[in-house]
Amino acid sequence: RLQGDWSSDVCSSDLGRRGRTRSAAEVSERRWRAAAAVIGGDGIYLPGGEREPLPGGLAHAGTLGDLPAQLDLGWGGGKLPPHTGQLWLTAAFLERAGLPVPPPDQQIEDREQLLTGAAGLPFITAAVAAGWEISEASRARLGHRMRIWRAGNRAGAQLVFIPYISGEVHLLAGDPDPAALAARLDLYARTTGVPYGRSAAYSGHDLLVQLDARRKIVVTGPVDPVPARPAGTGLVSFQRAPAGEEAGRRFVHSYDTTAAWLGAAKGTELGVGEAVHRDRPDFDPRLPGLWRVTAPAWETWAIPDPFATRRKRDDGTAWFYTPLLAMAADPALLGAEVKPLEAWVWPEHTRYLDLWASELNKARLALAGPPPGYQPEDPDARAVLSALKDTYSGAVALFGSPQLDGDQEAGRDRHKLYRPDWAHMVVATATARLYRKILQAEEASPGTWPLAIDRDNLLYASDDPDPERACPAPLKTGNQLGQAKNKGSGLMAGAAELLTAGRFSFDKDLTPPGGWDRVRGGPRAEST
Repeated sequence: RLQGDWSSDVCSSDLGRRGRTRSAAEVSERRWRAAAAVIGGDGIYLPGGEREPLPGGLAHAGTLGDLPAQLDLGWGGGKLPPHTGQLWLTAAFLERAGLPVPPPDQQIEDREQLLTGAAGLPFITAAVAAGWEISEASRARLGHRMRIWRAGNRAGAQLVFIPYISGEVHLLAGDPDPAALAARLDLYARTTGVPYGRSAAYSGHDLLVQLDARRKIVVTGPVDPVPARPAGTGLVSFQRAPAGEEAGRRFVHSYDTTAAWLGAAKGTELGVGEAVHRDRPDFDPRLPGLWRVTAPAWETWAIPDPFATRRKRDDGTAWFYTPLLAMAADPALLGAEVKPLEAWVWPEHTRYLDLWASELNKARLALAGPPPGYQPEDPDARAVLSALKDTYSGAVALFGSPQLDGDQEAGRDRHKLYRPDWAHMVVATATARLYRKILQAEEASPGTWPLAIDRDNLLYASDDPDPERACPAPLKTGNQLGQAKNKGSGLMAGAAELLTAGRFSFDKDLTPPGGWDRVRGGPRAEST
């Protein structure tokens, strides 16, 4: 049976007992052998250690086009067309097929020339001559992905040219052999609910579209972004010299918010339709919107002003999204009076990413290893967990990416998920939650301020060598959303000089949890 046959006899119902909608992983386990296979120079590698022989001849790419149907490769189905089965092609296979393999550290211009030339080689051109279809872009230049199909098999195959991938793909960490990569691709699909797509970020959007079948309010088409720019990105990076009692403390510990953007995506109200302009509205902390206000006063030097911006208008006002202003207006925090002069708000709104975030969080917890680092011992699981992190963080950033906006010259329509307001709202929520915890910690223990902030990572001074005990309330250590993980500790004697010089690095200047002595403080003897 061809993969292109989407009839319901293969998957008669997406509903389980009592009307429960089955997950994509459950549907796919019944219908498909796997989402992807890896083709090496000596065979086709599938999850579970299976290996099939290469097709005979390999005259052109069309010899791969029917493999997904023959091997039952694909993913999903039911209410939505299934994902095309993927074939990941290794360098060894490309060499056997007569396609070039870019040398390491090749210059961009040389790489472009190589990929353009590859599109004109017989492995590609002979497939077209034999009646196979590929995209116009792949006929002019090979990228890292190419779909190939024909009239008798519309599903065809999704070819992934591994050596042509640019940028970091965590599934390829450590240069896995074909069998290990096949296992990673399968684990990713089974835990996230979607196969690894064009990138981790696009995979996150694939999951969101897939989950639309389970929600009441659905984004049906693109909308115009609001004609106003927010005051800033909401991302914070700063460090300062220890002052007063801080300088006399013996240790520093870092606390990284667990999956901050994923946690922010869960629970954030997002606009669904078009934004509406309002003059001099009352501020509503429950309404997603972009508000023009005079920035609330910020009276501490210890951490950056979240409302500082270079994008102030001549009257001193600037545009801020709801979450930051709601934090400022909270009587238990700043108690600022927020009086908007105008706003763009979304009257129709919902927690659109709640289900998406819940599914990805389940996947994250399923892959996590033991405390304190929560890193899996298995290298394949570690690679998939890293890819999962890129999936949700990349998907949030992709909402605001020009890649999804319309481009007449490229013949590209605006995607319905081009929502810069969603990206800004999620990041603003994460930033507001971080500042709430910082302010609450200082209120609980006056004078307790972070020495450095790197996005979602906070550095605090302490006399306690144990980072778990030293964690300032209301921060709680753990791997659940809303908690924080200790990412490293160090001696104040070394950190103070770096902080004063503005050269402190969370990645390089702290000892990871596994190498830190929680009793006496300092690196463990075996790691010194």
